[in-house]
Amino acid sequence: MGRAQHRTYEKEVDEFDRAEHLPSEMAGARVRRRNVEPKNALAVRFEVADLDRLRARAEAEGVGVTQLVRTWAVERLDEPPEAGAADDLVESLQKSLQAARVLKRSQGRKAS
Repeated sequence: MGRAQHRTYEKEVDEFDRAEHLPSEMAGARVRRRNVEPKNALAVRFEVADLDRLRARAEAEGVGVTQLVRTWAVERLDEPPEAGAADDLVESLQKSLQAARVLKRSQGRKAS
């Protein structure tokens, strides 16, 4: 801060301290807000060793731990879901249903 700016700042501080300006006379500061959605916080618990590894990785990449974890999570969410796991589950359920129907029919025949 230059000398002129420093003197102006000191003058403003002195005026404020002497209450030469009433709060009602003070102009509000204009703040520009970008159109961004509000963000929410999420607390996540990590084992000490895992947190140490996260800190080391974040430091190596030159970012904070929170930014690193957030980036990884968003990248993972942007990936397409693995279809294989769902397909395998559906196929297994269909086979189980088919086996149950066969078992039910065979038990019905024994009872007759």
